[in-house]
Amino acid sequence: MKAKLWGLVVWGAGFGVDHIDYREKLDAPLKSTERGYLPSAHLWLRSLIDDGIRLEGSLAYSTAKLFYDGSTQAGEPATHTDRHHFGNVEFLYSQDLINRFGFYGGVQYRTWLRGIDGFHELYKMWILPVGLRFAYAFTSEFEAELDASFRFFPYGNMTLYASQIDPFYDDVNMTLGASWGWRLATPFRLHMSDVAWVLTPWYQFLRIKAGEVVALTHKAFETLALL
Repeated sequence: MKAKLWGLVVWGAGFGVDHIDYREKLDAPLKSTERGYLPSAHLWLRSLIDDGIRLEGSLAYSTAKLFYDGSTQAGEPATHTDRHHFGNVEFLYSQDLINRFGFYGGVQYRTWLRGIDGFHELYKMWILPVGLRFAYAFTSEFEAELDASFRFFPYGNMTLYASQIDPFYDDVNMTLGASWGWRLATPFRLHMSDVAWVLTPWYQFLRIKAGEVVALTHKAFETLALL
């Protein structure tokens, strides 16, 4: 039975439009916010390994120019538009508990290449999602699902490519603080023969906590500043 179920694999591909609203908690007059819309592409794979037990994997990528509304380090207002790239890889184990109610857990790896007026920051984040799902079939062809998850953010790091500002600067690596977030999604599925069309509105909050204090150095000087 298990061997036969291993052959039941479902895959999908899709496109979406995401909206990001990023803001840093800074003391006035300092300010750093990013916002805008992101076209995204998605691939996912789901394999049934036993009755009600599944392994799931997904890939996602999005890129766009986002509007920066912030300030300089001196507190002077600054606005510009820069290219950003987001990547996401996720693996989940899910299991039905009763009827169409179940839970899941897994690991997610996210990257964010953030453009900032001529230089970049690269964020790498490991996230552990744990969630619950409940699906309801209105008809044999149409169903809706409620998907709610908590996202624990145990580890991440950020690389500041200071050498893009001045080749005499050293690039800086810093560890981000442990944090958390949550996600709520409501997929709607319309089944047609061997194909299902899926529309998934979703909202996610993720807090990126400030990490360690590191030195920004210059090849001609010892220490310029602490970040």
